[in-house]
Amino acid sequence: MPSKKIISIFFIWLLLLCNPPFSFYLIQGFPYLVLKLFSFFLLSILLLVNDKFRLSYTNKLMLFVVFINGLYYFFTIFYHHDSTALSQIIPLFFIVLIYLTINKISGIEEFARSYIWIMIIMGISGGLAFFLGLIGRIPNLGYIGNEEIHSVNYLFTFSNAVFNSGGDFQLLRIAGFFDEPGTFAFYLTFALLINQLSFKNSRYEKLLIFSGIFTLSLAFYIALFFQLLFYKNWMKQYFKLCIVVSLLLVLFSSLKSNFPIIGVLSLATIDRFEKSDNGTIKGDNRSVHFEKGFEFFAEKPLLGHGKENVLTNMRFFGYDPSSLVGFFVFYGIVGTIIVFSIYLFQFKYLYRVDNGLIVDVFILKVIFIEFLLYIQRPLINVPLAFVLLLLMIELMELRREKIKEIFYE
Repeated sequence: MPSKKIISIFFIWLLLLCNPPFSFYLIQGFPYLVLKLFSFFLLSILLLVNDKFRLSYTNKLMLFVVFINGLYYFFTIFYHHDSTALSQIIPLFFIVLIYLTINKISGIEEFARSYIWIMIIMGISGGLAFFLGLIGRIPNLGYIGNEEIHSVNYLFTFSNAVFNSGGDFQLLRIAGFFDEPGTFAFYLTFALLINQLSFKNSRYEKLLIFSGIFTLSLAFYIALFFQLLFYKNWMKQYFKLCIVVSLLLVLFSSLKSNFPIIGVLSLATIDRFEKSDNGTIKGDNRSVHFEKGFEFFAEKPLLGHGKENVLTNMRFFGYDPSSLVGFFVFYGIVGTIIVFSIYLFQFKYLYRVDNGLIVDVFILKVIFIEFLLYIQRPLINVPLAFVLLLLMIELMELRREKIKEIFYE
């Protein structure tokens, strides 16, 4: 019979998979509401009958952060007349339940391992789909989506980014069970950081990197570049990377005119670093909206315009708020600090007390890479992203305790 840990992890994932950023709720006829409520009810029962229901100081602080987020969203309902804030308040109950279940039943490292493996399974399936697409054998397992998002299920990986779809081959940017490849790349990078904070398992790392390559996400490649700083021999790794990139550049430039596959692959990757007519690189779809966002932010810097106003008011037509600047436009300085308070809380672990008060360079690297992710894709106020930050804080707490034990022995 499955243990309580396994059962709790299974239903945590069932609850998470029925919420954004996963795309299952977009599948027509998928009973995500029923599964969501059933998972919530069962996890609540497991937690209530658990005899180890004691909150640590860190647990209480984390719950306070969630509570402040809820208060702020409640405030925006009245201040900005923003009904979308309700969709931000309800998932906070899921987040609290999942966080407490992980702490009291599932186990922090056990859940971390389950997250890494789910990312790896999606990545391996997507990698297989990528290669099948190149030889024209990729299976189309149906469509998901609505009027706004229309994705195809290729070998259990959802994607709306396919190049040369009408030709002899298809170049698929894998997206896992997410809305787009960039979102999958975002969560793969978090899986790499979690592995660094907990297991430092080289097999996990290689599989995650392998998975991320096929997203063809510039953000993933940039984050991976800084990820090499975690290696002890990082200078040697950068030297190897320079050789690989140089060889790819030579290979692509010499073969892309003769081989259509190489040409399309180059178009989706290396060519995106070329300078465009407006002075930015071709793969940059954020700079223009960054500039416009700063203009809107300057109008209401403290509390912003309100999310619903920005998304529905014709005055903001054409503006894409899907960046960190977009949060300042939505919520202003005050609101953005509150929404990102769970990220900012990690700065508590930036210093450690062994041999005096010194900067923990390892934690600094983690926080910096997260910041790079949030600049262009601020996925923080959805259940999975919030839970991952709570998980990383718990792993940072465990790291600090281990360092103290070593220092005081």
